[in-house]
Amino acid sequence: MRYWQVLLPLLLCLLVVALLPASVPAVAPTQVQVQWDATADDILFPLFPQFDWLNWYAAESGYLPSQAFFGPYVIVPVGDVLYVGLGSARPAEMDGALLAQVDETVTAVSPLTEQGIHEMIWVTDTLHIAGSDPCCPDDWSAGNHYTYTPPGPLLKHRDAQNGLAHVLHTWGLWMDAGNVLYAAVSAEVTPLQYGRLMRSFDEGVTWELVSNVSNYRVYDVFRFDEMLYVLANDAHLMPLYLLRSPNDGSSWEVALAEPLQRIRIVNFAGQLLVVSFARDALYALSGDDVTRYDLPAETHIGVSYADEPQYSDYNLLAVYGDWLYAIWEVGGGDRPLYYVVRTQDLLHWEGVAVTERPLIAITYWPQRETIVVGSSGTAANLWRPLRLDDKLYLPLIGKSS
Repeated sequence: MRYWQVLLPLLLCLLVVALLPASVPAVAPTQVQVQWDATADDILFPLFPQFDWLNWYAAESGYLPSQAFFGPYVIVPVGDVLYVGLGSARPAEMDGALLAQVDETVTAVSPLTEQGIHEMIWVTDTLHIAGSDPCCPDDWSAGNHYTYTPPGPLLKHRDAQNGLAHVLHTWGLWMDAGNVLYAAVSAEVTPLQYGRLMRSFDEGVTWELVSNVSNYRVYDVFRFDEMLYVLANDAHLMPLYLLRSPNDGSSWEVALAEPLQRIRIVNFAGQLLVVSFARDALYALSGDDVTRYDLPAETHIGVSYADEPQYSDYNLLAVYGDWLYAIWEVGGGDRPLYYVVRTQDLLHWEGVAVTERPLIAITYWPQRETIVVGSSGTAANLWRPLRLDDKLYLPLIGKSS
């Protein structure tokens, strides 16, 4: 490896820090308090106990899934239906994705010509699906955007001139007022790469460039307090930082310079929440105030991957009503436990369910009044807690500061 390959990411990171405005608010740290749930694996119940998701996916999609990383990476509830994005492996890693519809049965809507899937949003009567990484045989001359208005068919929007030109990955979607659809994307105009914000006025059929945001990736886009926020970074494997724009993406300023992860931004209790790069803390932004909520020791949001230590899944937080739900990995070593937890104030957390299976996505299903989580691998499935409203306490392991 040449020295410049090692030094360039470090220099870019130093440059970002050097350019930060003095007005970036300081972070106030605190420690959360936890009351654990029970320890039996049957606290989570499969939606379809005898269903072989992996082999069904292979038959319906025509793709060969990873035995380790196949699974439901994004879950969107719409009334009595769950729309489930199944990926052959983690996004942008291996050929294959499929949109499935879940109600009383599991139905394949359509395969996607993508390497994985990780972002979908429902707007009015249409599901918008971000193209994680075009494949099979789509190339990187343009990214793909998909729409599905039941009963279908699924439509793929791909145009190398008027679409997502030069886009490698679409990481995040946001539908704004006035039917303006934003996309956080990675683009390559050889030899340069950009994190870009794109915009569509016609449901994702055509797109225009709003701005080049960073020198590598933009991972999410979110409207909060009349500003657009994005997660971005400037080099491969580098932590993300949070930017905001007061003018719909024309210009940007640093909102939070702490090292962050790609986990989806959420709005909880009037605060914008993002996750630390080490996945061991939540940052809550309200105006110019920022509070860091440190998780207990050996606790992380989402799965830790030995082969990709810097990687994180995306859909690990869910907000419904007064509750924030999250997936926590607890304990080190080869057999950590995965908890579904919830809080109403970011300080006091309750355990809802626990399993040894790696959990890769979470959502709240209002119609059924339950949390739904997805697990990966050969035993991939959708799960719900048996007793969401019961509190089953274990000893306190965190202290409030």
